[in-house]
Amino acid sequence: MKFRLSLIFIIAATLFAQNPNISGVWKADLSKSKMNGPAPSLYLVIIDQQGPKVTQIIGVKGGHGEQRQSLVYSTEGKPVTGSWRGLPMRSEAKWQDGALVVDAKVAGLHPMAIREKYTLSSDGQVLTVSSVTTANGKDMEQTLVLEKQPDSAGDALRKPEETAGARFKNVEILKDLPSSQFIDAMRSFSMSLGVDCEHCHVQNDFASDNKPAKGMARKMLIMTHGINDQTFGGKMEVRCYTCHRGQVEPQSRPAF
Repeated sequence: MKFRLSLIFIIAATLFAQNPNISGVWKADLSKSKMNGPAPSLYLVIIDQQGPKVTQIIGVKGGHGEQRQSLVYSTEGKPVTGSWRGLPMRSEAKWQDGALVVDAKVAGLHPMAIREKYTLSSDGQVLTVSSVTTANGKDMEQTLVLEKQPDSAGDALRKPEETAGARFKNVEILKDLPSSQFIDAMRSFSMSLGVDCEHCHVQNDFASDNKPAKGMARKMLIMTHGINDQTFGGKMEVRCYTCHRGQVEPQSRPAF
């Protein structure tokens, strides 16, 4: 009996040693990081690791203001379905040689595969996130060097985000959404209809109502919200993609 208990403690200690806890508030050292596209003015992450569940809130500030994103991973070996910038994402996470490795697939008109590796320094003060994004047959590499911050540094990310109605002009249906979720919703609409922003918006004047497609989009939002509220108890079961499936005109009948 004592031998069994000792063996259990040894195994548990070994697993703990291999799987560090990466919880905390982390801020990117932009001078040491290698990012795709223009570097933001601030990149802040709050990570909470509870057993096999790892959640993170990412806050990025740049030329277009603040953008937030929430992600959830599980190291239990089961895929987790979520969203990445408004697009459907399925991820699988595991511990490998003391590092957290996440493999994710992002669905849409231009599918992507993302592999991230989280490596914690021996002193627990630096978290390096190396990633490779594969899209259209091309690989894009990125390295984030995150430095540990006091817990109070994450207070800004813990506060409610500015709403879409407060941040943007002429928002009607989705005005109560956090502004980041509003932008994600726009990306989802674009993907669902296979169009760009200018299909509904006047270029450089997104508040304008001059394009009829914008008015139709509002009517469709009211319709889908009504269906979901009345039929599915408020769950988002019916979306733009339900009928459009990447085409401007919804496919109400089978193709000949």
